[in-house]
Amino acid sequence: MPSCDGVTLNNDHSVFCFVEIKGWEKFMLYNISDADTLSQGDRTKVDEQVATYDLKGKLMQSINDCEVVTGQKDLFPRIPYAYVIVTDINSEKEAIKDFAANLSSLAETASVWTYCEEKMKEILKEVDIAVKKVYAHCREFDAVISRISA
Repeated sequence: MPSCDGVTLNNDHSVFCFVEIKGWEKFMLYNISDADTLSQGDRTKVDEQVATYDLKGKLMQSINDCEVVTGQKDLFPRIPYAYVIVTDINSEKEAIKDFAANLSSLAETASVWTYCEEKMKEILKEVDIAVKKVYAHCREFDAVISRISA
């Protein structure tokens, strides 16, 4: 069964973190017509890709795996935990690049990166179990983990 990509503890070891990694750079390279503009076809491709992510299912399977490995049923209601989605999307930095590349395009529409980020945050909200949900850029992972608290 599909499960999260990894687990870690926050800096003070008070929160168990399930980590899911979702990369977009290669997806963009092979599937998006032009990273500086956002066509309806590009939106559809992003929507279809996001629809394939079963974030809740992966988290639930990972919780089950941990309970099986430790032999402790209902482990996570007793242990603080977080679900951390890590991605290579950094819409702020990409927006600056887009701005420099094409001022009029940026004024007329959101960048593909911004759209992907919005979709990732939407699907993360759909994980409707009571868990702390964190969205992070891959280069900020250590800082994000250090800020997670019980």
